[in-house]
Amino acid sequence: MPVAGIAALALVARPAWLDRYGLALGVLAVASIASTILAVGAGQAFRADREQGGGGFGGPGGEESHRLSEHAQAGENLRLVVIAFTVLLVTLLARRMRRGGPALAILRVAVAVLAVLAVFFVIRTGHLGAQLTWESGGGGPPGGGQFQPPGG
Repeated sequence: MPVAGIAALALVARPAWLDRYGLALGVLAVASIASTILAVGAGQAFRADREQGGGGFGGPGGEESHRLSEHAQAGENLRLVVIAFTVLLVTLLARRMRRGGPALAILRVAVAVLAVLAVFFVIRTGHLGAQLTWESGGGGPPGGGQFQPPGG
């Protein structure tokens, strides 16, 4: 999604590029929906594992539990933003093909805003997930977070 978001900003800023590379961006955006849905599914499985005792929460009101909820909400926001981004991008591409009117400027701005939001939520969700995985009490690799080379 970050690549699709940055590409969308570039293509929206240069409408000639949108005509030339818009279809590729549309395909990338659809692929981003699929990968986002898979990632949200993985996050839901992670949450279920942690809530069933697989991961060191300090009770139902613990800090890790709060972070897990925050991570889950960021993932849901990301999924919604990516879907909205893709729908508006495909709408923009379809309208450009028909050379349709003044709504194009509004669509371009909306796509740009959603691209920025999507990149933001990818970074935020990933950061929150990394905190859950790597910080103390939140799981992480065996050996207390120390890298253990294979066979050593």
